[in-house]
Amino acid sequence: MPKATAKNVIDLGFQAEQFGKPADFNTETTGYVALVLIDQSLEVENHVGATIYAAADAGGSLEQKLNFKRIKNAEMYLTASELWLRIEAHERKSLVAGRNSKGNETIGSRALKNAEELEEKASNELVLIAGVPFRNASISGGAVESGHFSAVL
Repeated sequence: MPKATAKNVIDLGFQAEQFGKPADFNTETTGYVALVLIDQSLEVENHVGATIYAAADAGGSLEQKLNFKRIKNAEMYLTASELWLRIEAHERKSLVAGRNSKGNETIGSRALKNAEELEEKASNELVLIAGVPFRNASISGGAVESGHFSAVL
């Protein structure tokens, strides 16, 4: 069961009209948004591990509360990211993606940017819990070694 709710996601600014008015848009457990949220919560649970996911509790210890908040945020961001991709797909049916004839950004290109940003936010939340990046996110590192000896070739 997701830590976030469909209402949490809808409150990010989504409306049924953006998706072609699906009949059951905001019902908490079976609606359009809820079904996307359930799919994304499985991704989050798989990433952090079932034990951490199950132990995350809004009323538990400090660590459990933090994990609950981070998991909930990750679920919301991933769901919102997926919804933005669906908005873009819906809009593509009636608009030319990218820019219109006046050079203004269309809904489709904004939707893709929003989806990318939200997935990055979700990844940041999950790195805090699991210590590893989510999906295509990357972490880089390096090391510098120095000393008083000069290099000999």
